[in-house]
Formats: sequence, structure tokens, C-alpha cells
Amino acid sequence: MTKKRFLSIILTVLMVLSIVPTTPAYAYRQGDKVCAGVARKATPIYSNITDRITIGTIEAGQGFTILGQESNGVMQYYYINYNNSSDPNGYNSYGYVWTNSDIQTQYGSTATVNWNESVYYGPSSKYQRCGTLYAGETVAVIEGGLNYCYVEYNDNVHGKRKRAYIRNNAITFHNKDMKLWDLLPIEREDEMHEKCYVGLKYTVYSGPSTQYEPIGSVSDMHIYWVKRVNGQYNDHGFKNMTYIRYQVTGTNTWKSGYIVFNYPEVRKCDPNCQHW
Repeated sequence: MTKKRFLSIILTVLMVLSIVPTTPAYAYRQGDKVCAGVARKATPIYSNITDRITIGTIEAGQGFTILGQESNGVMQYYYINYNNSSDPNGYNSYGYVWTNSDIQTQYGSTATVNWNESVYYGPSSKYQRCGTLYAGETVAVIEGGLNYCYVEYNDNVHGKRKRAYIRNNAITFHNKDMKLWDLLPIEREDEMHEKCYVGLKYTVYSGPSTQYEPIGSVSDMHIYWVKRVNGQYNDHGFKNMTYIRYQVTGTNTWKSGYIVFNYPEVRKCDPNCQHW
């Protein structure tokens, strides 16, 4: 091999390495199982962790998936996937946020969808279908049950984050050590739910913030509180958001989601409905 050809090969290899992005250090490989976040206030998104060029903002109440964690030697950053209104297909909706930002994080696992799969508003066929997750999509697994997982993902059709339930066998977990297998709170209907009546109209959101996708409304009907965290009714630090399940009027199907609820407005509660 001539010296000229050898130098040409070296230059080609260096050029390829310079354009291939470095794979981020995934959080689960570091023993850190954080997989989802919600910003408590507006948080800048950076294109990289070196020169910190701002490429967007996570708004207060907006959720995102944490794919990994990296350091520039001074500060730690989360590598995230988020909804970007200027990127409806989701191809470029990635960036970095400072780990010390005002973020409510949640532990779980990321996972890849194995094939095109329907997702539902609850962990059984009695809940309404709410869309499709496609092969190769990455989701944040919030909780897991015997047959379904509760996941969060980007709904690029509506430009919002969304939470839904998907069958366990339709996803591949990135964190093999995840101990998710327990009954989901929404499966513990007898012991975990309390029935109350609401008279006013409330918008129902897919996640624990008004920045998540609206999925319907409830008014003049009974709803069921669902205890989500440590036996409480609020969800992950957003104390004005309450997780509920309810029967869709005129059907035999159900939905679950979050409402911004003012507790004194409860009407005609069952005797066992406790205020907190």
C-alpha cells in the first residue's frame, strides 16, 4: 500500500468519525433509572453540552423522556426527547437540559416499541383505544403491571406529550433490571378507588399537567379517584392534578386521565369518599 493511499484511508476514517454522533451514556447503564421528567418552570434546551447553544425551551408543565445523562466535566445534563412544534415528525426533537433544573423526575425505564401497537386509556380491553405506537418508537415506562405498562411518549399528531397503556409484550425494556411487575393502581379497583360526583365541567388531560394532551371532559357524573403515589391522590409533585377513571357516557367503555380539581367542589360523595 502506498503512503498516499494509507494517508487517504486515515483521513477518510477521521472524517467518518467526525460526523457520526457519539452515543450518549444511557442512564440505566449508570444505575440511574430516571426515565421521565416534567419541568416546573421554563427550562432551556441545548444542542450539546460543550458550547450550550440554546435550541428551544421546555415550558412549565411540559413532559419529556430522559434517554441518558452526560457530563462536560463541570455540570451534568439529561439527554432528552421532547415535543417540538417545528418538528412534527419528531426526527430532530432531541437535546440537553441541565440536571439541576427545576424538574420533577420519575423513575422507570425507557423501552422500544416492537411493532405497531394500539394503546389504551387503561390496562384492559374495557378502556377506550386512544391511538397507536409505532415500531421503533422510544417510550418512557412509568409503571408496569402483569399484562400492561403505563407509558409516556410524544404524540406528534397533536404536538403534545401523552400517557397511555400498552401490552407488555409489545415493548422491549432497555433496563433489564426494572422491577415493574406489580398491579397497576388502576387495576386495584376495589381497594384503591373512591367514587365521587362532580357537577362542574373539567377537562381531562393525558398527563399530570395542562401541557399534556386533552383527552375529553367530565361533568354531571360520577368519577373515581385513583391513588397514584404512596397512597395519595395527587401525582408526582403536581398537587393540583388528580388522576381519575370514569365511564364514557353512553358506552360500556372507560377512560382514565388527570383533572385540575378544586376539592371543595365535590358533590354527593359516597360515605367512604375521604377528603384529604
